[in-house]
Amino acid sequence: MQIPAWFSTQLAVESDGRLRVRWSEKTHRFQVESRSGRAIIPSRPISPLDDEAIRARDGFNLVLEVTPGDHTDCPKCGEEVRLIPRRIGDIRCPRCSASFRACFFPLSEDLLLYLRYSDPDRGGIERVFRDADLETERLEARMRRERHNRTEDIWKDDWNKVVGIPSVGYAGRRPALPAGR
Repeated sequence: MQIPAWFSTQLAVESDGRLRVRWSEKTHRFQVESRSGRAIIPSRPISPLDDEAIRARDGFNLVLEVTPGDHTDCPKCGEEVRLIPRRIGDIRCPRCSASFRACFFPLSEDLLLYLRYSDPDRGGIERVFRDADLETERLEARMRRERHNRTEDIWKDDWNKVVGIPSVGYAGRRPALPAGR
């Protein structure tokens, strides 16, 4: 599978050469890798199917894998599973109920933006934690509002009972009963 030249160039420029993208013959996915050390000259031939050995030889670590489409195989049973586009999340296999983290990012500006955002050398870890904290605060505020609204609904619906006002409906005039009954 060919990697777009503009993407490789832009990735190298934006990461100062620390990141690269490589096609994996074993997993049939693009692998974004980060430089972690010096390249090691192997004393034995390395199989193109051994991604770990290739990364060790070149001095890189895996950052993430990108599928070429919006479906992937379940790591447990092999069932084809649809991925969430442009958002990393938990995917549940409909067949075996296995859960795994995955996402579909096309090799595009969106992936470059995600890598820029989460880059640990440029404050990405702090940004990710800050955004997670903000999301948690928003969730807690929404839950407080929902509890308040439910309480207010109950209070308003049962106002007559709360303050002791009898609730009597008007049924109109009742017809007189016939004599003898």
